[in-house]
Amino acid sequence: MSSRSKPLRVGVISANWGGMVHVPAWRALDGVEVRAICTSRRETAEKASRDLQIDRPFWDFRQMCADPALDIIDVGTNPMLRQDMVAAALAGGKHVVNQMPFAMDAAAGQAMLDQAHAENRVGVVAASVVGLPQLRMMKKMIEEGALGEVFQIHAHWQLGYLNPVLPNFSYVWFGEPGRGVSATRNQGSHLVHALLELFGPIQSVMAETRTFTPRWEIAPGVFKDNGTDDTMSGLLRFENGALGTMSTSWVASDSPGFWIEAFGRDGYL
Repeated sequence: MSSRSKPLRVGVISANWGGMVHVPAWRALDGVEVRAICTSRRETAEKASRDLQIDRPFWDFRQMCADPALDIIDVGTNPMLRQDMVAAALAGGKHVVNQMPFAMDAAAGQAMLDQAHAENRVGVVAASVVGLPQLRMMKKMIEEGALGEVFQIHAHWQLGYLNPVLPNFSYVWFGEPGRGVSATRNQGSHLVHALLELFGPIQSVMAETRTFTPRWEIAPGVFKDNGTDDTMSGLLRFENGALGTMSTSWVASDSPGFWIEAFGRDGYL
């Protein structure tokens, strides 16, 4: 980016997670400017523009995707809405960043990839944990032989923001089936990318998903049915011969968080 004479200009779709997380991340990069923000309504777009100090509000993603003053569209909204947004961005000549879970199914993901190739644009899926410094160090140590032959790999991501639902949590739609989200799809997809980065392809998986909390109290005395899985446990076999376990939940008490450990013939990480 430092060799470019002009900054890369970004438009972000979503003022919630996009405004809270993606906008600061873009602003942390040299050679990048966040120029536009888009929500579904004029009043929320204009408020986000003021609050986030972004010049140009949009409330129609098609108009933003067609704007010649932008180079990149960051799609951070509901997964069930993203395919049309990605298609509009690519058709408008934009590169695309799409947060995981990035598609409703494999066919939708393949269609996005095919269009990106056809338009000669870059499409990036944001896998949050792959770039963590500790994972980069772990990968370097594995490549240098710290583990030797790898025997066992264990990966977990346990969060508790839905046990109970946190005050003012704006993602209670996570419990609505058909939205493209669940504990397995959201957190599990990030875990899988981290495992692929560190240990290579996964040969086979046997897993079970469960819904342990079928009803959420989203406010005192106010309840909402939960129709998505909130917990997953699985057994993995890697192509390198290692055996593994993987588990995730968003109703885990005390929120122990994210970790990966691996045992090999010569060491443990």
